[in-house]
Amino acid sequence: MITPRITGTGLFTLDAVPIPGSPQYRLFAGGSSINVLTILATEGWDAYPVGCIGRDRASAYFMQDLSRFGLNLDFILQKTESAMPVYVQISHAESHQFVRQCPACGAEFSHYDAISEAEAEAITAALPGPFDWVYLERVAPGALHFAKRCKAKGARLYFEPNRIDNEALFLECLRFADVFKYSHERYEMMEHRSGSI
Repeated sequence: MITPRITGTGLFTLDAVPIPGSPQYRLFAGGSSINVLTILATEGWDAYPVGCIGRDRASAYFMQDLSRFGLNLDFILQKTESAMPVYVQISHAESHQFVRQCPACGAEFSHYDAISEAEAEAITAALPGPFDWVYLERVAPGALHFAKRCKAKGARLYFEPNRIDNEALFLECLRFADVFKYSHERYEMMEHRSGSI
């Protein structure tokens, strides 16, 4: 039996989830692409996340958490000039949200650092292949280039955006997607845009 293989890129985060009854937090690797690839890795898939993080303590926690699940971490770029985005969970009565501010001092955590087109080109040349799927949840020029190169090598594109930052890039990615998925909370925004292609 051939093991299915997936790669993906998007927002990589360290999620800080409060421990009930405690001022402390549990730390988990997060982001939609990481969540999807981790789930599939635990189901026996070969999973190759592709993205940028830093060399700070939060990035070390992120890599440590991922290493428990059998993902291939060779194509996560750790850059000295970058820092890991951290999202802190705020719980409400029947829901929760994630914010990018430190609960202790209020400082804002780092932003998403997408791979560049040059990085995408180098990584796709080095990735073992072929891949069955490439997963994309946040569109940036480098991410779109990565998806196109993976598709050229036979992968299908699973596109699951959580928002639209750049409409032109979004529509271009949508044209290449084999599967387009979005949540019911994003229905009006996505239907309006996807109807224009």
